Amino acid sequence: MSTESESALDQVYRLKVSVLGSRPPIWRRLQIGQSTTLNDLHQMLQIVMNWEKRYPYQFDDGLFWYGQDFIDDFDQFVPGGQDDTETLLTEVASQVGASFDYNYHLHLITLEGLWLLRIQAEEILPATKAPQVPRCLGGKRASPLEDIPGIRDYEDCLMSLRNPKYPRHQEACELLGADFDPEAFDIDEVNRRLAMLETFRRQPESWRKKPSEALAVGRPPMGGRWLYGSRSRKS
Repeated sequence: MSTESESALDQVYRLKVSVLGSRPPIWRRLQIGQSTTLNDLHQMLQIVMNWEKRYPYQFDDGLFWYGQDFIDDFDQFVPGGQDDTETLLTEVASQVGASFDYNYHLHLITLEGLWLLRIQAEEILPATKAPQVPRCLGGKRASPLEDIPGIRDYEDCLMSLRNPKYPRHQEACELLGADFDPEAFDIDEVNRRLAMLETFRRQPESWRKKPSEALAVGRPPMGGRWLYGSRSRKS
């Protein structure tokens, strides 16, 4: 009979990832190991959403933020919160039903993502019952283009694509492609890319610029919503 500590090491999470505000829903179901860090999960989310790591991101569990510091387009230092490379999935989702958010394409005034993914732990299983990780188990609808600033603009773009009489029809065709199918989802391609995760992880994230010493010195460890005191940071 295995001990509690031994069984805790043999757990696999099944996560439901949903694009908030999407109608009909855009979602993915991921199977990952319980020792996954949030930075690992960031890499996986980029793959399953067919995004290319072009914008800053941040995880939010309702208490703290987790991510990476960066320099914005105005050369201002923006703290990412707790280091997501040192934060395990189990720290933000310790039990079935727990949920947290992934903010992508951060809006620098509020540190809220133009794309918001809600992540919920649906099941926690022994590894012997679900040995393949990471793996996508299912999903619905095509991923929206990451350059489009949010779900409402994406839906407007889809309407323009479907209607040649709309003023922005040609623009939508150029942006999405005239043959774009918003219902298409290729799970085999997603899993092929997840199998190449280490290669994907080594690709540079174009938004990331290291803060210079001059910018970092003397700046408080807070920014965005933290300035308004809506949450405290983890000590």
